[in-house]
Amino acid sequence: MPLIDDPEASGRNSHPARDAADLFERIARGTGTLGTLLLRFLRGQVWNTKLSAGLEPGDRFAHKTGDTDDTSHDGGILELAGGGRYVLVVYSELTSNDETDARFAHSCGEFVPVNRAVRGAGAALSISFPNSRS
Repeated sequence: MPLIDDPEASGRNSHPARDAADLFERIARGTGTLGTLLLRFLRGQVWNTKLSAGLEPGDRFAHKTGDTDDTSHDGGILELAGGGRYVLVVYSELTSNDETDARFAHSCGEFVPVNRAVRGAGAALSISFPNSRS
């Protein structure tokens, strides 16, 4: 059985944002050695132009980006400097470019101050942007 369900054999991954959020939540809970190792890999992400660009100094985002010519994604585990831990996942059908990256950063910039203020124990948020420029 293949690792990615692709019944039409299109060669494209089919992995809903909610499933990604569930996986990141499991990693954030640090279940076993594998969870700790995966978290370390996610913290080592070097492409930080999407959601990470909307963070404040001291915040950390252990994440994984994904791009094709017509999609742009980012998701992972957000740890706020002042406390609070969240899972954020954004999938889009937007072209992968600087404008799309800026939209991602803006969405993170909108999410973080609200949740910094309430200091919740954590939450999972998955967003899918439709293919639009508005």
